[in-house]
Amino acid sequence: MQSTGKKAQNRKELTMRIYVASYAGYNDGILDGRWHELPSATLWEDIKESCVEGAEEFGIFDYEADFHISEYDNIDELNEIAEQLDTLTEEEEEIITVLMEDGYSFEEAMDKKDDCIYHCYDNMADIAYYYYIECGLVSEDTPLVNYVDWDAVGRDMSFDGTFLDTPSGNIVEVIH
Repeated sequence: MQSTGKKAQNRKELTMRIYVASYAGYNDGILDGRWHELPSATLWEDIKESCVEGAEEFGIFDYEADFHISEYDNIDELNEIAEQLDTLTEEEEEIITVLMEDGYSFEEAMDKKDDCIYHCYDNMADIAYYYYIECGLVSEDTPLVNYVDWDAVGRDMSFDGTFLDTPSGNIVEVIH
């Protein structure tokens, strides 16, 4: 993963909370279960403590996360995912978030995150300008840079679908 630009970020930390209850309690009309912050080293002890005694099957009845969680998702796998999320940098968290919003699974996003460029610019004109400068196609010292419509160049660059907006207003470029 590469990073470009100098813009300050508004950090939106990836968090995962799930409301787990037992199907036995649900079927008996009992509201058991509670919210669990992931990752948790004592997850199963906490789940069993909050549900009806003897319950063997559990479901996720609600969630708070930056990606979709199903009632039937594997609770242990979600806990492992949360552990992995804790090891990511701020930029990697944003990349994972936008990749998942773009349709990647968590595993695909984790694999793909290193094939992305994190731009600390909030518009494609700045990305286009610095791309042309860094590639040596244009020099900052020549008057030509003042006559280029960088908004149009940036718009044209964005048409290929490899640029994704992050929650903090930055842009991630996905290299295919």
